[in-house]
Amino acid sequence: MRSIDYPAETFPGQTSGLEDNTHFNTFGVHEIALCVLKGITEQDMPLKKQIIHFPASYNPAKPTDPEDWAMPESPRYIIKKPR
Repeated sequence: MRSIDYPAETFPGQTSGLEDNTHFNTFGVHEIALCVLKGITEQDMPLKKQIIHFPASYNPAKPTDPEDWAMPESPRYIIKKPR
């Protein structure tokens, strides 16, 4: 999984840069979800009928470049951190 760099002030209260190279960031979760969808469609599972949109060109051997991907902030985003 490629690393994603978040410069300081990307998120509220973030005073220094952050490097995230795990699947626990939104980009990584998106890539893993695409892998799951690909498996469902390739195996022609009954669940396939529920998939509304899946990029047919997706290839897990060539993951999306993080620079070409963006996810909008949630409209329910809050600044306050949980305890």
